[in-house]
Amino acid sequence: MARSLCWTKATGLVVLGIVAGWVIPSQQTSNAKTVRRVDPPRIAYVNIAKVLQQFERSNQEEAKINERKADFEEKINAERDILSQLNMHYQASDDPTRKKELQEQALATMRRIEAIDDEATKELLVLTNNKSVAVYEQVREIAAELAKERGLDVVEGFPSAATQKEERSPKISQLTLQAPAIIPLYLNPDLDFTAEVIARLNKKFPPELGNKPAK
Repeated sequence: MARSLCWTKATGLVVLGIVAGWVIPSQQTSNAKTVRRVDPPRIAYVNIAKVLQQFERSNQEEAKINERKADFEEKINAERDILSQLNMHYQASDDPTRKKELQEQALATMRRIEAIDDEATKELLVLTNNKSVAVYEQVREIAAELAKERGLDVVEGFPSAATQKEERSPKISQLTLQAPAIIPLYLNPDLDFTAEVIARLNKKFPPELGNKPAK
Protein backbone atom coordinates (compact mmCIF):
# COMPACT_ATOMS: atom_id res chain seq x y z
CA MET A 1 0.00 0.00 0.00
CA ALA A 2 2.85 2.36 0.90
CA ARG A 3 4.59 1.50 -2.38
CA SER A 4 1.39 2.20 -4.30
CA LEU A 5 1.02 5.58 -2.62
CA CYS A 6 4.62 6.55 -3.38
CA TRP A 7 4.17 5.49 -7.00
CA THR A 8 1.03 7.58 -7.30
CA LYS A 9 2.81 10.64 -5.87
CA ALA A 10 5.79 10.15 -8.17
CA THR A 11 3.56 9.76 -11.18
CA GLY A 12 1.68 12.90 -10.21
CA LEU A 13 4.92 14.87 -9.92
CA VAL A 14 6.09 13.66 -13.31
CA VAL A 15 2.80 14.61 -14.94
CA LEU A 16 2.87 18.00 -13.19
CA GLY A 17 6.40 18.56 -14.44
CA ILE A 18 5.44 17.71 -17.99
CA VAL A 19 2.44 20.02 -17.88
CA ALA A 20 4.56 22.78 -16.39
CA GLY A 21 7.11 22.23 -19.12
CA TRP A 22 4.41 22.75 -21.71
CA VAL A 23 2.95 25.81 -20.08
CA ILE A 24 6.07 27.78 -19.15
CA PRO A 25 7.73 27.78 -22.60
CA SER A 26 4.47 28.86 -24.18
CA GLN A 27 4.32 31.81 -21.81
CA GLN A 28 7.88 32.79 -22.67
CA THR A 29 7.11 32.57 -26.37
CA SER A 30 4.06 34.78 -26.04
CA ASN A 31 6.10 37.42 -24.19
CA ALA A 32 9.00 37.39 -26.67
CA LYS A 33 9.13 39.99 -29.47
CA THR A 34 8.52 38.59 -32.94
CA VAL A 35 11.24 39.61 -35.41
CA ARG A 36 9.80 40.24 -38.84
CA ARG A 37 12.02 39.17 -41.66
CA VAL A 38 12.23 41.65 -44.51
CA ASP A 39 12.94 40.27 -47.94
CA PRO A 40 15.62 42.03 -49.99
CA PRO A 41 14.05 44.88 -52.00
CA ARG A 42 13.70 44.56 -55.74
CA ILE A 43 15.41 47.64 -57.12
CA ALA A 44 15.60 49.16 -60.59
CA TYR A 45 17.98 51.93 -61.65
CA VAL A 46 17.41 54.76 -64.14
CA ASN A 47 20.00 57.10 -65.64
CA ILE A 48 18.23 60.46 -65.27
CA ALA A 49 20.69 62.34 -67.49
CA LYS A 50 20.03 59.92 -70.34
CA VAL A 51 16.28 60.08 -69.76
CA LEU A 52 16.24 63.88 -69.99
CA GLN A 53 18.41 63.82 -73.10
CA GLN A 54 16.13 61.41 -74.98
CA PHE A 55 12.71 62.45 -73.64
CA GLU A 56 11.26 64.10 -76.75
CA ARG A 57 8.49 66.11 -75.04
CA SER A 58 11.04 67.57 -72.62
CA ASN A 59 13.32 68.49 -75.52
CA GLN A 60 10.40 70.11 -77.30
CA GLU A 61 9.52 72.26 -74.29
CA GLU A 62 13.19 73.19 -73.90
CA ALA A 63 13.25 74.30 -77.56
CA LYS A 64 10.22 76.53 -76.96
CA ILE A 65 11.93 78.16 -74.01
CA ASN A 66 15.09 78.74 -76.06
CA GLU A 67 13.04 80.28 -78.88
CA ARG A 68 11.39 82.66 -76.44
CA LYS A 69 14.77 83.51 -74.99
CA ALA A 70 16.07 84.27 -78.49
CA ASP A 71 13.08 86.60 -79.08
CA PHE A 72 13.96 88.63 -75.99
CA GLU A 73 17.64 88.74 -76.95
CA GLU A 74 16.70 90.00 -80.42
CA LYS A 75 14.63 92.83 -78.91
CA ILE A 76 17.41 93.79 -76.50
CA ASN A 77 20.04 93.74 -79.27
CA ALA A 78 17.86 96.01 -81.41
CA GLU A 79 17.62 98.52 -78.55
CA ARG A 80 21.35 98.29 -77.98
CA ASP A 81 21.96 99.13 -81.62
CA ILE A 82 19.78 102.20 -81.19
CA LEU A 83 21.72 103.13 -78.06
CA SER A 84 25.01 102.75 -79.93
CA GLN A 85 23.79 105.06 -82.71
CA LEU A 86 22.65 107.66 -80.19
CA ASN A 87 26.07 107.60 -78.53
CA MET A 88 27.76 108.09 -81.89
CA HIS A 89 25.55 111.10 -82.69
CA TYR A 90 26.15 112.49 -79.21
CA GLN A 91 29.93 112.31 -79.66
CA ALA A 92 29.75 113.93 -83.10
CA SER A 93 27.48 116.81 -82.10
CA ASP A 94 28.61 120.18 -80.76
CA ASP A 95 25.09 121.51 -80.22
CA PRO A 96 24.20 121.50 -76.49
CA THR A 97 20.50 121.30 -77.24
CA ARG A 98 21.02 118.36 -79.57
CA LYS A 99 23.24 116.64 -77.02
CA LYS A 100 20.53 117.00 -74.38
CA GLU A 101 17.95 115.47 -76.72
CA LEU A 102 20.30 112.57 -77.48
CA GLN A 103 20.88 112.02 -73.77
CA GLU A 104 17.15 111.81 -73.12
CA GLN A 105 16.68 109.39 -75.99
CA ALA A 106 19.55 107.25 -74.73
CA LEU A 107 18.07 107.20 -71.22
CA ALA A 108 14.69 106.13 -72.61
CA THR A 109 16.40 103.39 -74.62
CA MET A 110 18.22 102.10 -71.54
CA ARG A 111 14.92 101.97 -69.66
CA ARG A 112 13.35 99.95 -72.47
CA ILE A 113 16.28 97.51 -72.32
CA GLU A 114 15.82 97.12 -68.55
CA ALA A 115 12.08 96.56 -69.00
CA ILE A 116 12.63 93.90 -71.66
CA ASP A 117 15.25 92.20 -69.50
CA ASP A 118 12.92 92.16 -66.47
CA GLU A 119 10.08 90.74 -68.56
CA ALA A 120 12.38 88.07 -70.00
CA THR A 121 13.65 87.03 -66.57
CA LYS A 122 10.14 86.62 -65.14
CA GLU A 123 8.64 84.84 -68.14
CA LEU A 124 11.56 82.47 -68.69
CA LEU A 125 11.62 81.59 -64.99
CA VAL A 126 7.94 80.63 -65.08
CA LEU A 127 8.39 78.59 -68.27
CA THR A 128 11.44 76.80 -66.90
CA ASN A 129 9.80 76.02 -63.56
CA ASN A 130 6.63 74.72 -65.22
CA LYS A 131 8.67 72.54 -67.54
CA SER A 132 10.76 71.12 -64.68
CA VAL A 133 7.70 70.25 -62.59
CA ALA A 134 5.90 68.65 -65.54
CA VAL A 135 8.89 66.49 -66.51
CA TYR A 136 9.45 65.45 -62.89
CA GLU A 137 5.82 64.37 -62.50
CA GLN A 138 5.86 62.50 -65.83
CA VAL A 139 9.04 60.61 -64.95
CA ARG A 140 7.63 59.67 -61.54
CA GLU A 141 4.39 58.48 -63.13
CA ILE A 142 6.24 56.22 -65.56
CA ALA A 143 8.50 54.91 -62.77
CA ALA A 144 5.44 54.00 -60.67
CA GLU A 145 3.79 52.19 -63.59
CA LEU A 146 7.00 50.31 -64.32
CA ALA A 147 7.42 49.30 -60.68
CA LYS A 148 3.88 47.93 -60.42
CA GLU A 149 4.12 45.96 -63.67
CA ARG A 150 7.55 44.48 -62.89
CA GLY A 151 6.99 43.89 -59.17
CA LEU A 152 9.68 46.36 -58.12
CA ASP A 153 9.94 47.86 -54.65
CA VAL A 154 12.21 50.79 -55.54
CA VAL A 155 13.08 52.70 -58.71
CA GLU A 156 16.17 54.82 -58.12
CA GLY A 157 17.47 57.55 -60.39
CA PHE A 158 21.15 58.36 -60.68
CA PRO A 159 23.17 60.99 -62.59
CA SER A 160 25.64 59.62 -65.10
CA ALA A 161 26.92 60.04 -68.62
CA ALA A 162 24.20 60.01 -71.25
CA THR A 163 26.51 58.67 -73.98
CA GLN A 164 29.66 56.53 -74.12
CA LYS A 165 31.65 59.58 -75.21
CA GLU A 166 30.63 61.47 -72.07
CA GLU A 167 31.82 58.62 -69.83
CA ARG A 168 35.43 59.80 -70.25
CA SER A 169 34.61 63.46 -69.86
CA PRO A 170 36.36 65.03 -66.81
CA LYS A 171 33.42 67.40 -66.34
CA ILE A 172 30.86 64.58 -66.27
CA SER A 173 33.09 62.54 -63.95
CA GLN A 174 33.31 65.39 -61.45
CA LEU A 175 29.59 66.09 -61.57
CA THR A 176 28.77 62.42 -61.07
CA LEU A 177 31.10 61.96 -58.11
CA GLN A 178 29.97 65.19 -56.46
CA ALA A 179 26.26 64.63 -57.01
CA PRO A 180 24.31 64.26 -53.72
CA ALA A 181 22.51 61.16 -54.95
CA ILE A 182 22.89 57.41 -55.35
CA ILE A 183 25.90 56.44 -57.45
CA PRO A 184 25.97 52.77 -58.53
CA LEU A 185 29.66 52.02 -59.07
CA TYR A 186 28.59 48.74 -60.66
CA LEU A 187 25.21 48.09 -62.19
CA ASN A 188 23.85 44.78 -63.40
CA PRO A 189 22.45 45.48 -66.89
CA ASP A 190 19.35 43.49 -65.98
CA LEU A 191 18.50 46.13 -63.35
CA ASP A 192 19.00 49.12 -65.68
CA PHE A 193 15.54 50.22 -66.84
CA THR A 194 16.66 53.53 -68.38
CA ALA A 195 15.82 52.54 -71.96
CA GLU A 196 12.37 51.30 -71.00
CA VAL A 197 11.60 54.47 -69.05
CA ILE A 198 12.60 56.57 -72.07
CA ALA A 199 10.44 54.47 -74.39
CA ARG A 200 7.43 54.70 -72.07
CA LEU A 201 7.83 58.46 -71.64
CA ASN A 202 7.98 59.09 -75.37
CA LYS A 203 4.96 56.85 -75.94
CA LYS A 204 2.76 58.27 -73.18
CA PHE A 205 3.89 61.91 -73.45
CA PRO A 206 4.75 62.40 -77.15
CA PRO A 207 5.74 65.79 -78.56
CA GLU A 208 2.92 68.09 -79.59
CA LEU A 209 1.89 67.83 -83.21
CA GLY A 210 3.49 70.35 -85.52
CA ASN A 211 6.57 70.83 -83.34
CA LYS A 212 9.79 68.88 -83.53
CA PRO A 213 11.92 68.24 -80.45
CA ALA A 214 15.25 69.96 -80.15
CA LYS A 215 18.26 67.95 -81.22
